[in-house]
Amino acid sequence: MASIRRTPCGTWRAIVRRTGYRPHFRTFGTHQDAKHWARLIESEVDRAVFVDRGPSERVRSTTFRAWLLLASIPSRRSRSVQPHLQFD
Repeated sequence: MASIRRTPCGTWRAIVRRTGYRPHFRTFGTHQDAKHWARLIESEVDRAVFVDRGPSERVRSTTFRAWLLLASIPSRRSRSVQPHLQFD
């Protein structure tokens, strides 16, 4: 069963606990959104189609920066970048 509580800052925190699964937490701006998400997760667990999205939803800033650095560096420089290295 899901538990939905109001946090001190005014948001709503939904907690879904099921035997055999780790607890799932998520914070929402409205009580209705929290109820909808909790029902969705409980329904997926009951139908045995639940996929734990926790690790994919969390991206550390250091991991993102490393990925961004690798994605933005070209693997080979063009000649326009290094005209002094051209050989005839």
